[in-house]
Amino acid sequence: MVDLLAELDRCSRCGLCLSVCPTYEQKRVEMYAPRGRIALMKAIMRGAPPAIAADYVASCLQCGTCQSVCPTDVPYSDVVRAFGNLVMFADEDLPSRLRLATTAPDPDDPAHGVVVRLMCEAISDGSAGAEPPLDGDHLLVAGAVLTWHDSRIVEHATVRLRARGLRVARSDRADRLGLPWLENGGLTLIEPVIRRLAQTIAASVGLRGIVCLDTMSLNLLRSPLLAHDIRAALPPITHVVDHISPAELLDTIDDPVVIDRTAAPHDAQFAAAAKQRPGATILPQHLWGAGAAPLLSDPARPLMGALLARKTEWLARAGAGPLLTLNPLTLIRHGGAMHALAADSHAGLPWIN
Repeated sequence: MVDLLAELDRCSRCGLCLSVCPTYEQKRVEMYAPRGRIALMKAIMRGAPPAIAADYVASCLQCGTCQSVCPTDVPYSDVVRAFGNLVMFADEDLPSRLRLATTAPDPDDPAHGVVVRLMCEAISDGSAGAEPPLDGDHLLVAGAVLTWHDSRIVEHATVRLRARGLRVARSDRADRLGLPWLENGGLTLIEPVIRRLAQTIAASVGLRGIVCLDTMSLNLLRSPLLAHDIRAALPPITHVVDHISPAELLDTIDDPVVIDRTAAPHDAQFAAAAKQRPGATILPQHLWGAGAAPLLSDPARPLMGALLARKTEWLARAGAGPLLTLNPLTLIRHGGAMHALAADSHAGLPWIN
């Protein structure tokens, strides 16, 4: 479990986070920056009324870009998720907020409506019983968004992993983990699902790892917010680029491309490999936050919409080829994006928009 106060106290108040925070860039107000939010969260943890921080903390896009420059390594994304689940949304009903979100669509973020619908479907599905044992040595968690967008990309990834000797198993229930549960205060709702998944894995002879295709499922399964017994029951969790090198993916592409970028480690690996490739343009740091998960909070949604508009404008001006991404949300948010796992045959994949 995250020790909130201990992690918040690691902040040295140097202000480097202000230089990269996408919400501070828009608002130019300290409370819309990580340093200001940390001060507010510390005040609340020490007894101040939570209402003083609601809009400011809820406006954080949880992109993690600030962590890339933090000299004291404050795990800011984990801290904000912990604060949201344990303090800010602790008394709120996520299903009710999701129902409200269906009546208030976000015109600036096409991924928002998709994610809300998938979360509602996951909650309404009454299959709470145990799944049969999984047949394989690695469970591939593709995430609900990528599976919804186009399952053939998932099939393409499965073929690649099997070519590397992995016996890949699949689970529809596990794919539902790839949604922004933690980001929207849904820990208590999703933790029982992960507990049942851990029981299924324990009953599956020979299953020794989980491979994630999306950041949301990776963050959830690795989260320090999960109960200790659940975390201990899960096998090692990796991202697909831990098995298929970014350099190998890029070697199959001859045309100029723009490399999508977030603060996630696997995106950093992908960008580092792309720097060695002529014709690859890396998305600039001030746009990394546009890869963050959709948030239900009203303060965050217009800020994300403005950032997505800026990213779209930058891509149009850059004119450096299609956007190559590992992020399923980007496939929905930017019509010209291609998933990197299908890059070796993108010319023959007409289903990729």
